[in-house]
Amino acid sequence: MKHKKNCFYSEELDRHPRRVQPPNLKEGKIEVQDFCGFLRDFLSKIKPRPKEIVEIGSDIRLKLALDIADLCDTIFCVDFPEVCAMKEGWLEMHRDMAGASNIRQVADNALRLSRWVSGADVIILRNVLLGLEKGDTERMWEYRRGEIQINENEIKELNQRFVRAEEAAYGEFLKVASSGYIITLREPDDGFKEMLINKLGIREQNITVKKLRHDDSEKIMDCYLIDNTK
Repeated sequence: MKHKKNCFYSEELDRHPRRVQPPNLKEGKIEVQDFCGFLRDFLSKIKPRPKEIVEIGSDIRLKLALDIADLCDTIFCVDFPEVCAMKEGWLEMHRDMAGASNIRQVADNALRLSRWVSGADVIILRNVLLGLEKGDTERMWEYRRGEIQINENEIKELNQRFVRAEEAAYGEFLKVASSGYIITLREPDDGFKEMLINKLGIREQNITVKKLRHDDSEKIMDCYLIDNTK
């Protein structure tokens, strides 16, 4: 099944910011191959236990959310309203069969995350394409799958909009996870780390990069862990 990757949401929360103690994540200390295994290991080492986790653009079956739901009080899965509707059946099944009552859907663009979630201990993105509009992301995924043809000028314009969207989105995530972490699994891209440092002012020593395997394939991707607790 093809998964649509995108943007997301939650109920508005009112809680006092709290500082999460970071686990030791030096390269070589945690040896895991798949992204989910890495997440579980990482989340289990956060003390105190995470209260709110946000997953941006969760997979259609909400499988990753289900796999880590026992490690936090609440996990918010954020995506566009139409995509959330497609996941509702899976969510009900997880609640009935796995007792996963702490998974909630948030139907909106991730660029507006702070309207709904006042604070998160961890924000997770797994191979998510962030767009200013839903149409942009759908069009780009169709192009990447070879379903449509797009001329060079339109590709250039699309990519420029994605760059603006990504910068705005991560600025938003830094506000929401103001005392937490952002973890993103993505294709290797030198420009992404430069954006984090030069555009958003994140110190390089607060960014850890690790090679991990996507859970649904054999593909090796870059995992960026942004420590926003310091």
